[in-house]
Amino acid sequence: MFSPVTSEFSASALSPKRTQYQMQLKGAGPVELETAAVTAIATEDVVLAAAIVTVVDRIPRNDRPFSVADFAERIWGRQHAEVTAKLKGVIHAERTARAADNEFVRGKADPLVNLSNQLAARAIAEATPEGA
Repeated sequence: MFSPVTSEFSASALSPKRTQYQMQLKGAGPVELETAAVTAIATEDVVLAAAIVTVVDRIPRNDRPFSVADFAERIWGRQHAEVTAKLKGVIHAERTARAADNEFVRGKADPLVNLSNQLAARAIAEATPEGA
């Protein structure tokens, strides 16, 4: 699965606006980068956020003004969690259907597969945000 950082990076990879933001932020110091990050979060500007992630990611890890992963989680996390939960639901549905087909063909159930499917269903239900 993709992480929020990967999702954010690919969301605007070819945007000319992103390139423009990157050029503006290239020589920015920690305060300017933090201000830009707060602006991106407040305005939900994914293109600005992707540019910030790229610029901050190029700074040595010990000198970064903030964690790229935490920033991406703040800007992209809720959507990422919803999409990931839905994808896991689809995968679970496919596995459940395959188990039912195998049970029909063999004439008996596979208890380990059934247990695995039940545990997966429970984990998906717990991870799915309300109303998703």
